[in-house]
Amino acid sequence: MIVRFLLRHTAARRPVGLVLLGVCVLCAVLVSPVSLWRGRRPARFAAFARSYLAVEIAGLWRLTRLRGAPAEAHYALLHRLLTRLFDAARRDFDLRILPPA
Repeated sequence: MIVRFLLRHTAARRPVGLVLLGVCVLCAVLVSPVSLWRGRRPARFAAFARSYLAVEIAGLWRLTRLRGAPAEAHYALLHRLLTRLFDAARRDFDLRILPPA
């Protein structure tokens, strides 16, 4: 119900998105120092959360500059940001992903 409302009303999307982003940043700021004291595994999640928020903020910032741009520009931005997020996950969690045989 909320998603349908936000999809129909573009004026409400930006304030809701900014509030949600603010809540995510606040949670990451509050949880990061606590998780660093608890051991290696929570520290990995905290590091990945910081990487995710950095990618999210960069994506939102660049998306505002891509208004009216062709779809290829949006896909290129999505590819770059997801690649950075994947690299951070691989580094933080020591992932080894093999192609299908």
